[in-house]
Amino acid sequence: MSLLNLPPTPAWVSVDTETSGLHWDDGARVACVSITWPMRDNSPELLTRAFPFDQGVRDKFPTSQLEFDFAGHGQDPNLGGDEWRELLAWLAEQRLLVFHNWKFDCHMLRVGTRHWKGVDLAHVPFWCTMLAQRQIDPTERAALDATMKRLGIGTGKTSLDVIKSWLKSNKYPPTRYDLAPWPLVEPYVTTDTEDTAHLYLYQQDRLASGIDIWDAQVVRAKIEREFRKAYSLYRMEERGIRYDDVASIEAAEKLEAMANEIEAGMPFTCEPTPAHNYFYGKLKLPPAMREKKVTLNGVSTKMWKEVETLDEEQVRQWKKDGVPWAAEFSDVTKYRRAVSMWYRGYPEKLGADGRLRTTYRQVEVKSGRMSVERVQLQAMPKKDKNIEGIVGVRELVLPEEGMGLWNLDLSQAELRVATKYSRCSLMADMLAKGMDIHGETTKQVIGVDPDDPLWKEKRDIAKRLNFGGIFQIGGKTFQATLAKLADIHLPLEECNQYTNGWRRMYPEFGVAYRRADQMAQKKRYVRVLPNTRYEIRSFFGPRDFSNTAWNRIVQGSLAEAFGIWLAEIEKRWPGYAVLTVHDSIILEAPLDEGDQIAAEVAEWGADFMTEVFNTQMTVDVDRW
Repeated sequence: MSLLNLPPTPAWVSVDTETSGLHWDDGARVACVSITWPMRDNSPELLTRAFPFDQGVRDKFPTSQLEFDFAGHGQDPNLGGDEWRELLAWLAEQRLLVFHNWKFDCHMLRVGTRHWKGVDLAHVPFWCTMLAQRQIDPTERAALDATMKRLGIGTGKTSLDVIKSWLKSNKYPPTRYDLAPWPLVEPYVTTDTEDTAHLYLYQQDRLASGIDIWDAQVVRAKIEREFRKAYSLYRMEERGIRYDDVASIEAAEKLEAMANEIEAGMPFTCEPTPAHNYFYGKLKLPPAMREKKVTLNGVSTKMWKEVETLDEEQVRQWKKDGVPWAAEFSDVTKYRRAVSMWYRGYPEKLGADGRLRTTYRQVEVKSGRMSVERVQLQAMPKKDKNIEGIVGVRELVLPEEGMGLWNLDLSQAELRVATKYSRCSLMADMLAKGMDIHGETTKQVIGVDPDDPLWKEKRDIAKRLNFGGIFQIGGKTFQATLAKLADIHLPLEECNQYTNGWRRMYPEFGVAYRRADQMAQKKRYVRVLPNTRYEIRSFFGPRDFSNTAWNRIVQGSLAEAFGIWLAEIEKRWPGYAVLTVHDSIILEAPLDEGDQIAAEVAEWGADFMTEVFNTQMTVDVDRW
């Protein structure tokens, strides 16, 4: 017998959850669910229902009392486990589920409420209005409320001010909407799911009519690729990676002791204000030059400005110059940052199963690359950055028993793609012959031969020069990059000499850079994965810099192809991908078949990348 009296299978159902937080490993759980569906197939008339399951204070705090929770608001409105299970079973049978941020809501429905387990609905066909909106109006914000206001459809955040006022007056956290009484929350949650439904209908109309869409068929294909990528990211987030928290805490305690010992002998504490007062006040050191975004006459641009900074680049320079206590300040800062970011930061975010989970953002980076939040697993230091005497962070990432980790890295990806798109014959010839490109740049630009005692250091400079030169890096930026990534400090004049020499050796990159800049200024877009069946456009908004156009072509094309590869891995080799870091993918597989699986995934990726870029691409495989 049905408890909720829901219709059998509408054409589609819009779904939204309200939760107690943003991530299940931090304790977030579903508080209520709202659904909206068309009265009849292809009907603009909508029906909406909302169901509270854990709404209100209830037993969420030790001192809470049921009569306090609902005083003045009637009895406890929350439904029981039978209704929860019926709703999930109904959702699992639908033809199409519509979400604004599918990945988040699907995770929440999978883990469930505080009292009842959820169901994985990722197998149900879905439409994500957030991901779709980013493709339909690519220069606009994709947030639901902002989108509805801009388009003039829907009703907006009904009752939100009332909820915030109630939370404030009761001294609860301002984002814990799950604590507010149901009569205040119900109008808010039904608005969200109805707005999502209206946006879905709007998007279908736009895609069908093609109005103000540069190519509706291409955009729809791109949306579908984003959905497949979202599914892959969802599965990777669900799996996470295992992390040794005990050894991590031990390393943190050791680092803290090292930092405290150094700081005890210093004439100032290493907090920002005392350190600033010492270096810029007592020692009267000159400010540094930094490139900053500024707005002039309503136009965003970049300018070099003097700033009194304590950033890594500045402290490294002070160390090189022998500034008193700069080296000690650098060490203390480095040790404490490592503790905060990794050695204590990671264990604090660990799931109950001992695994770390990051959250991928698909729509944040304009180049098309993905960024992450909650746990910055893309910033794990490489082995050559380990602190002496301290176990490396990557060494604390462990496979489950009987499993192993494999790293699949798209080798020299940006260099190869930039070479292809710029039509640089010299670089292309060296890549085809398997020559040491960094060595050739060392000889031709820096003027050092392999028998020189400084060859290794100069080749490292040339390596950084190649990776920056393909994007037309300037002397100042190259100087800062060397200091930050290689701890090499060169005079600006020498850096300018190297960057200018590189441009003379490989002039085609400068031509491509200027051509892309001009296209972005004229047409306000550039082509990504040009001349392929996956070609799309990357559009520039009013605040976007046209001089980033060449980066968008190269990095955006790589990101687009990488996303396709990622989705294909989940389709062909489901269950193995656990993490992606820029141009690499980490697989966790059984020890007895992991080598074979990694080889197959790498072979498919290399073949696909070679085909789509029409140049030889390789995938390196090694054990993590």
